Amino acid sequence: MTTPQAAVSAAMQLLSRRNYSEQQLFQKLLTKEFSDEQAQSACDYAIENGWLNDRIYAEQLVRSQLAKAYGPKRASMYLQSKGIAANLASEIVAEPDWDWYAALEKAFHRKYTASDLKNWQPRSKVSAYLYRRGFASDLINILYQEVTSEDGE
Repeated sequence: MTTPQAAVSAAMQLLSRRNYSEQQLFQKLLTKEFSDEQAQSACDYAIENGWLNDRIYAEQLVRSQLAKAYGPKRASMYLQSKGIAANLASEIVAEPDWDWYAALEKAFHRKYTASDLKNWQPRSKVSAYLYRRGFASDLINILYQEVTSEDGE
């Protein structure tokens, strides 16, 4: 028989190792055979004490996605896969603090050079690659203009 205090203890133990979203922690507690009520109570307790915060967790995940040169669309999908609500994910990804253009440049320069944009077929390959990494076409077009103008100088 598990007690509510045991659920809180398990939640603290899990959160001492790494961050979780509320949904992830809830699911993890369920796998440890706590009831829905006990798991939710432990999550609520962790939120009240500041140990569990979906916004802070999501911001950490966005930072990691930026470092890996992924775009806002991919970052938003990644947040949702980690249990962050879609509206919160969209809100955090849209914050002006993130430099998505720098991530786009990083992704482009990892695999391509300015000379790759001279022909139509390689340009479509570059676009497809950047779309898959989660960047929007308007940002990609800005990159193309910048890279081709630097090349022409």
